[in-house]
Amino acid sequence: MAKAAAQEIRRAVVDPIRKLIPAVTEWYVSPDGLLRLIPLGALPEDGSGQPVMATLQLHTIATARDLMQRAPLHSVQPARVAGIADFGGEPAAGSLVFPPLPGAREEVEAVAKIIRPKPQLLAPEQLTKSFLLGKMNAPRILHLATHGYYRSNSGGGLALKDANVSAQNILTQNDVAKLRLLGTQLAVLSACESGVGEVSFADGLIGLQRSLTLAGARSQVLTLWPVDDVKTRELMVAFYGNLFDAGMTKSEALRQAQLAMAREGLDMYYWAAFVLYGDSGPLGE
Repeated sequence: MAKAAAQEIRRAVVDPIRKLIPAVTEWYVSPDGLLRLIPLGALPEDGSGQPVMATLQLHTIATARDLMQRAPLHSVQPARVAGIADFGGEPAAGSLVFPPLPGAREEVEAVAKIIRPKPQLLAPEQLTKSFLLGKMNAPRILHLATHGYYRSNSGGGLALKDANVSAQNILTQNDVAKLRLLGTQLAVLSACESGVGEVSFADGLIGLQRSLTLAGARSQVLTLWPVDDVKTRELMVAFYGNLFDAGMTKSEALRQAQLAMAREGLDMYYWAAFVLYGDSGPLGE
């Protein structure tokens, strides 16, 4: 049923455009409304079983302003990677509940071995609001394995250390916009989950993406739904390997990592949630 629905969406959204511009295989797409929740490149083709991204290279942008050429500003600060496996004890009644991410630490240790120059691997104890807002200054890459959330009455944000214990340990989307990321080439929220609290995921996703852009990050990788720890680690290892070892652009590095999983026969649940926003080009030197 899900595959049939995905094919119907492809016929309604992708196929009419493809018929108008059959020779164009690289698209810039600014989805609106519920289309924000659909990974267009992962939609299956009729018959072949291949995803759309096998023949089309799709770049997701928030608005047409993202197409404007801007003078690049490249940070020379080391990349910073961090993950949180546990978010503290029993939460108070009515508060957000963030389940454990047991594979978060293994993920960041794996990607830290690939990123060059050698990144700073932050301890979970360092992932506090005061540290992120006060002591982190434009790392070249920021990779966080943690939960994201959205609530209709307060917006979205990111769970930090002991987020279950106190709301003071949550980085709201307004806080995210205040991060010093001017010159940061890539911000990755690899285990972002909006399936926490009251969900209007399109708003939550766009809120975090917009906040990271306002903070200065040129590109952002976010997820459209809760993701599997083990497969996320595999995809991130492939993504960073494509970036640093194969020299691919950010967009192509993610696309090829996803295609590799698709060609292994893995269900799109495991790989299609990841979307790159913003600058799709190579990492700045």
